[in-house]
Amino acid sequence: MGIELVSRMQLAIGEVDLANHQLTLTTGPTRSLSSQEVALLRFFAAHPNQDITRQRLLTEVMGYAPNVRSRAADDALKRLRTKVERFPSQPIHLISVHGVGYRFVPLREAAHDARRLLKLSDRVVDLDRFEVRVGSDPSDAAATHSLSAQEGRLLEVLAETPGVVVSIEKLLWHVWGLRSRERRSLLNSLVYRLRGKLEAAQRPPVLRTVRGKGLALELPEPSAPAARGWGLSSAAGRRHRSRWAAGASRRLAGRGGASGERARPCRDGKDDAHPPVREPRTIR
Repeated sequence: MGIELVSRMQLAIGEVDLANHQLTLTTGPTRSLSSQEVALLRFFAAHPNQDITRQRLLTEVMGYAPNVRSRAADDALKRLRTKVERFPSQPIHLISVHGVGYRFVPLREAAHDARRLLKLSDRVVDLDRFEVRVGSDPSDAAATHSLSAQEGRLLEVLAETPGVVVSIEKLLWHVWGLRSRERRSLLNSLVYRLRGKLEAAQRPPVLRTVRGKGLALELPEPSAPAARGWGLSSAAGRRHRSRWAAGASRRLAGRGGASGERARPCRDGKDDAHPPVREPRTIR
């Protein structure tokens, strides 16, 4: 079965023109691709989200004999990553599969809501492109800030459960692969840099630190138009809203209306916050 000849590919770093062997970055510059690199990209585009063995790449793409053992596929993928990945050491498209080979993860462009977008008060975080866009004009390059792989990974973990404090141990493990809590200085530095990209002056904080426990991602209220992003439209976001609504109902039930005065139960089970109307007392 032949490889489907796609002409263009959308990646987090930009758009690939396979016909002209060229990658156009989102920031403007272009990069040239070799014939072998284009062939690899065509093959991966025809087999998205599949585990591809090194031997299959050697025989079906690079023209090696079936029984030849070589590191040529690994070397070719290493060079290709330097061109199509923003951070080659931490790829998001050309993923290594331990003991097997590689897997190509395409950029989710099927629909706007399918992309992982975190909509904040005055900016949008695109976790597929690892970008933060300030304002509503997507063509304004000066208003777009890039996220490092670690910053993007930290936001991914926090966005799974918005409003819920994620422990320091979990963050260190998912972002750096560390199990020692003593390395939390790495987390502090990363959060400091990320706040400079996410939080604006005179705005509520996006990253809420709970001393000694961890970090939480605070998104806008569900009723706000900006809250229709990935974090609050996902299943985790729906669970967060349900927990928030249930907690609000319990708090409201324990209070005497909007005045904030706690109701005092009576012996007959009625509420002192709304006492019955008594008949005028008759003087005898």
